[in-house]
Amino acid sequence: MMSNLPPINNSELFSNGDMEWSLINIDILLPHEETIPTRLQEMREKLVKQGFFHKPILIDKTTKTILDGHHKYRASIELNLNLIPVIEVEYLNNDNIKLELWPWSDFSNVTKQDVLLWAQSHRLYPPKTTRHTVDFLIPRIRIPLADLANSITI
Repeated sequence: MMSNLPPINNSELFSNGDMEWSLINIDILLPHEETIPTRLQEMREKLVKQGFFHKPILIDKTTKTILDGHHKYRASIELNLNLIPVIEVEYLNNDNIKLELWPWSDFSNVTKQDVLLWAQSHRLYPPKTTRHTVDFLIPRIRIPLADLANSITI
């Protein structure tokens, strides 16, 4: 089955209002946190039921570290998607992205630099250790899963 989307170049941006997002090859993303199995199953079932991706995940532009959206990312892998919608941000020096720890975290302090270093070293924090909040709206999108599974990357 051919994709309705054109071949994707990782630098190609889409816009939904003021926020830009892109489609990126899922293989280059780096998680920094584990997922919760029941939450992962719920996310996978939700994506299949809807049949489309409705919100991009948040990643660091430089390292491709996932900041928010680990369950969508893992569900996308299980669904054999090649591409995933992302919002790329300059993470380290961006006051619009705040890092907090969940109250039940086993860690007393985690910095933005720690998040990137753990991801790059393929170490994963326990599920729901870090919490990223943003001072901007994440756009609503509607990208069919079939297009993300069948798209050709260049």
